[in-house]
Amino acid sequence: LQRRRLLASALAVGLPAAAIRPAPAQATARVSLIHLNDFHSRHEGAEGNGGGCRDGRPCLGGSARLVGAVRAAREAARAEGRASLALDAGDQFMGSLFYTHHRGLAEAAIQREWGVEAMALGNHEFDNGPENAARYIQALGAPVLAANLDTRAEAALDGLVRPFANFQRGGARIVVIGLITEATPTIASPGPNLRFLDSEEAAARAVVAARAAGPATVVLLSHRGFEADQRLAAHIPGIDAIVGGHSHTILANRPGAAGPAPVVVDGPDRAVRIVQAGALGRFLGRLDLDIGADGRIVAHGAELAEIGPDLPLSLIHI
Repeated sequence: LQRRRLLASALAVGLPAAAIRPAPAQATARVSLIHLNDFHSRHEGAEGNGGGCRDGRPCLGGSARLVGAVRAAREAARAEGRASLALDAGDQFMGSLFYTHHRGLAEAAIQREWGVEAMALGNHEFDNGPENAARYIQALGAPVLAANLDTRAEAALDGLVRPFANFQRGGARIVVIGLITEATPTIASPGPNLRFLDSEEAAARAVVAARAAGPATVVLLSHRGFEADQRLAAHIPGIDAIVGGHSHTILANRPGAAGPAPVVVDGPDRAVRIVQAGALGRFLGRLDLDIGADGRIVAHGAELAEIGPDLPLSLIHI
C-alpha cells in the first residue's frame, strides 16, 4: 500500500498526506472511518480560537461546509476502493442559539444530512434531561450507543440506547461500542433514574459480547476524553481502535497538535489506534484501516482535515 493523500481533504479541505504503514498481503478489507466529535451546535462555524465568527475573520466549519466535507471524504474513500463508516463521538448539544431554540432537533437534521451511522452519547446530550435526549435520539434515526449507561429505570430512554452496533463494510464486520463519561451526573442533568456504570468494566463486557459472534474489528466510540481513552486502551484487551471525544483534543500529523493521528497505544493483546477531531465542527477526521480475515488491523493511515473557508458550501435539504 503506497503512501497517498487522502483525497477527501486534498480535493476539499487541504488534508496533508497520511502516514500509511505497508499492508501485508493478508489484508482482506479496506475501510475508512469518517469521524467528528463535540460539534456543540456550531452551525454557523467558529473562529480558530473557538469563538463565534465575525465579519472579516476566517471562519472554520459550519453545517453547510461540514456536510460537504463528509460527502467529499466518503467519495474519496470510495474512489480508493474503501468502504466508509461515519461516526460521531458525542456532544452535539449546547453552544449556540440553535440549540437553545430547537433543543437538538437542528443538530439531528444536520447529522442526518451528512449521514451519521452511529453516535456515542455525550454528557451535554443530557443538559435538558432524559426526555429531551429521547426526543433527539428518536429524531436522529441512527444507533445511539453507551455500553455503560443503564436506562432500565428511565422510561423515556429505555430501549433507545444500545451498548454496541454491528456493521458490515467491505467484507469486514465492524463492531462499534459506545461509552459515555461517568461524570455526566455531576456536569449535566440526566435525572435520578439513569445509572452511569464504570466505563472500563462496561467496555470489557461489551468486547467479549461483540467477539462472541465471530471475527470482528472492535471500535470504541468514546465520549470520555483522550487521557481516559489511553488508559483504557492499555488495560482492556480486544480493542482495535478508539474514536474519541469530550476533551476536544486535536490529533493530527502537523505541528501544534496534541499528538499524531492516530496515537497508537500498546494494548494487552494488540495495538490500539486512537483518534479525536478537536471540536466545534472545525475538523473532520479520517482513519483508514486495512483489515485481515480475523478482524485485526494490519495497516492504517489517518489525518485530520481543517474545514476552512475555501471549502464550498453544500446545499442542505432539511
